[in-house]
Amino acid sequence: LAYGLIFERFLNPARKSMPDIDIDFCIEGREAVLKYVVEKYGGSDHVAQIITFGKMQARAVIRDVGRALDIPLREIDSIAKMIPEVLNISLASALSQEPRLKSMAERNPRVKELLTVAQALEGLPRHASTHAAGVVISDRPLVEHLPLTRGKKGEVVTQYDMKAVEKIGLIKFDFLGLRNLTVMKETCEIIRKAGSVPPDLASLDLADKKTFELLASAQTTGVFQLESSGMKDLLLRLKPACFADIVALVALYRPGPLDSGMHDAFVERKNGRVAVTYLLPELEPILKDTYGVILYQEQVMNIACVLADYSMAEADNLRKAMGKKRGEIMAQERKRFLIRAKDKGVDPEKAEKIFDLMEKFGRYGFATEEVVKYIAECRDQGIKILPPDINKSDMNFTVVDGAIRFGLAAVKNVGEGAIESILEVRKQGGPFKSLFDFCERVDHRRVNRRVVESLIKCGAFDSSGTKRSQMMSVLEKAVEIGHKIQRDRVNGQFSLFEVMPQQDMGVVYPSLPDMKEWDESQLLRCEKEALGFFITGHPLAKQAPILKKFANTDTLKLRELPDGTGVRIGGLVRDYKHYNDRKGDRMAFVTLEDLSGFAEVTLFSSLFASVSDLIRKDTAIFVEGRVTRDENSVKILGDAVIPIEKAEETWTTSVRLKLDITSLDREVLERLYDILQKHKGTSSAYLHLRMAQRTETVIALPDHMKLRAGRALTEAINGFLGYGAVETVSQRQ
Repeated sequence: LAYGLIFERFLNPARKSMPDIDIDFCIEGREAVLKYVVEKYGGSDHVAQIITFGKMQARAVIRDVGRALDIPLREIDSIAKMIPEVLNISLASALSQEPRLKSMAERNPRVKELLTVAQALEGLPRHASTHAAGVVISDRPLVEHLPLTRGKKGEVVTQYDMKAVEKIGLIKFDFLGLRNLTVMKETCEIIRKAGSVPPDLASLDLADKKTFELLASAQTTGVFQLESSGMKDLLLRLKPACFADIVALVALYRPGPLDSGMHDAFVERKNGRVAVTYLLPELEPILKDTYGVILYQEQVMNIACVLADYSMAEADNLRKAMGKKRGEIMAQERKRFLIRAKDKGVDPEKAEKIFDLMEKFGRYGFATEEVVKYIAECRDQGIKILPPDINKSDMNFTVVDGAIRFGLAAVKNVGEGAIESILEVRKQGGPFKSLFDFCERVDHRRVNRRVVESLIKCGAFDSSGTKRSQMMSVLEKAVEIGHKIQRDRVNGQFSLFEVMPQQDMGVVYPSLPDMKEWDESQLLRCEKEALGFFITGHPLAKQAPILKKFANTDTLKLRELPDGTGVRIGGLVRDYKHYNDRKGDRMAFVTLEDLSGFAEVTLFSSLFASVSDLIRKDTAIFVEGRVTRDENSVKILGDAVIPIEKAEETWTTSVRLKLDITSLDREVLERLYDILQKHKGTSSAYLHLRMAQRTETVIALPDHMKLRAGRALTEAINGFLGYGAVETVSQRQ
């Protein structure tokens, strides 16, 4: 409460769901807290920990069912390893992504049975354990609400999981064991043993000057929430001088505020380089600590209360509506806010601007990283993701026949006013028939050329049956014609065609040019430009297994690596610039894109001279190098560059041929020998011969039979034998 937190966020008459109560404890003291709670609130029949269920995921269910069907462990293992190493991948997705698995099921009835049974059991609970944090407390004996059991250590545990516990009306608590609190406790103990007096953690000076000097210099390694490289960069820029600055720092270092540039505005205002202003004097007490920037949900609630006479319960509903980003609810809240603000004497134009700022705050959580993560999750679950569509999308997400359709709000440069105009016109006049029809009907004061271009690039007009390349080529003409038709109508001028009965003659639009559609790479590039992420595919999707196998980092993890760390990273050359160094030799700065984002790579002249032919836009490459950091960025200094198709050949140290000895005869061995002779290289080769009784013999082939690893070798051997015999062991930096 001392920091302006609002009790109504925790509990209010309008809140239907139970509040979240999360408490962090020293790991070593958590058991003592549990014991205290049991004694305090009526014993073990009133207090219990909460169960959690481990599910039968794709690989695990294959292994379990395989054992039940008496399939040899070696065979089960080879099948399980074919499932791509993707988080929460389903067997259905694995079958669509891994042709070897699908082929094996079609050829082998036993494998088909295994997969059929496994898919039926997939996702079912496999085992139960005690949740790491959840505790439930009841005013009556818990058995009157739910069944109980005992955990492995004898502790009382609910038989309902966390969601079910909440649904039946019980309140849950999360008692979290936090390692950092244990470190602090142990540090105090070390100080005490050394003969000094440790600080009293319960009464620390929150204005300690030396502490803020350390924070401002980013000496925060080991400090909870402040030790990542990105956070250190923000500390150096922000230079916190009070406790409120630390609170703001943690709030700013989230994907939404970072992507929106809010952290830049905050830093500039705090350091006096940009003046702090308020749209209304009433906002100053609310936003003073954050330099005029809306940073906290409590600020949104207070603004609604002060300017529009919301009760705290109503303000909490507004906060939740913003968090859910539901267009129809936000439209109602906007109307309510503007009417009430006007009744209080607030200038309507300023009230509109203030609500826009509050709504923008509500969108901060809509981060690209989150979208990408959820798209991947949907694909793993077999849920189809559909792009925005001018005739089928609403403001936000919608569900259509089991698929998720992106809303128009996801498109860059398309604001709420533009979307409202599009939806309103569509409701009145029906679906848009074409780009020209769209430009004729929408309000050009709210839907400008830039909006239309973004809608074309993201694929929102695809359902009209016109190619994106054609629409972009006539965009200027379509907007111009739409403007003219609307001006003529306003001025009372009508063409001969328009006064004719509609069934006889419609407006005649110019013919579209006969041209090819953009290639896949350009379609995807424009899609990302318009949305900030890919929906319909990714240029690197086919290379994902190679990237996973040989890269030791990606562009997202790169930000957290210390200066000088050796890395190997793969991706597409998105852009590059040539420069001459001091000696007049050419060097290059390359923008590399992988499935997570972008990284900058510097190629000095000594390396660039030998790899310049690889540095072309949309070429897939691997780069080996070292991380280099400065105050504002992280880059890679390149040491080596190879094309992605050479990765197997370059970094595979050995090839294992796993052969079933029962299917080998002289003819098979001779054919196998011929294949090996055609793929000589530098990787050591081993034969793994599966014998009877599940034993295995390993034979190292002589040096003159070293192999050239790669797709050609794998396809030749596996295609000949009819099963996945080739395994490679690779070198990771």
